[in-house]
Amino acid sequence: MMDRGAAGVMIAPPNTLRTDDQIVGYHRQAVDAIGADVPFVLQDSPRRLRCR
Repeated sequence: MMDRGAAGVMIAPPNTLRTDDQIVGYHRQAVDAIGADVPFVLQDSPRRLRCR
């Protein structure tokens, strides 16, 4: 992704996460997956995301 010109990535959690531990765990796994050197922003959105 970064080699294609992205400045970073947005991480938005699925609406299935219910507890703080689940949310923190999800974001830790996401950062581990993209790599520590990739800039990211955490999306703070309502529980229901709508993509069109």
